[in-house]
Amino acid sequence: MIKTLALLTTLGLGGATAPVVEVDFMLPARNVVIYPEATELVQVSAPRLSDTAQAAWDNEFITNSFFSAFAYSKDGGYGYATTSNTPETARNIAMAQCLSMNAQCRIIAEIHPADYKEPGPGDITVSLEIAQYYREVQARPTYRAMAISADGAYSSAWGYASQAEADALVLRDCEGYRNTDLEGLEDWPCILLPGLQ
Repeated sequence: MIKTLALLTTLGLGGATAPVVEVDFMLPARNVVIYPEATELVQVSAPRLSDTAQAAWDNEFITNSFFSAFAYSKDGGYGYATTSNTPETARNIAMAQCLSMNAQCRIIAEIHPADYKEPGPGDITVSLEIAQYYREVQARPTYRAMAISADGAYSSAWGYASQAEADALVLRDCEGYRNTDLEGLEDWPCILLPGLQ
């Protein structure tokens, strides 16, 4: 269920000249923050969307969970990111997608966990999908590991002969799923999630 919340300020999520924000998890990772399933649609603005952008909004964006963002160009172009592991990463991916085809874009909406609060030092935020996988891996036999990237890439493994073997496998596998095809994005390396060793 998505709860709608109108946002009255742009929170600095403006146009095409906005610099790409460097996103780093607060390392060292000590705690995985798992949010409840309830979400909020945070709308910065509500322009009339082009037909193609409206179809992407209806069928791809609004049907997803946190952390997601939608960028729109006044020319009708758009970009979106769904189920990233941080709100900053979702914004950056949506903007990079939109700017790859349009001169100017701005973030018009985001999907956050309901009652979202900024994580503290050592906290690693995860999407709802990653949270579900994390819980499943916690119930698996040792040695187990899970690696994620801020952009939503992940890998998990369990039942290995040593922790070092499980850790190396998931880090290597996760790297192959990272978002590396859009220009202007930070390098979001995969990290090991705590609580599985």
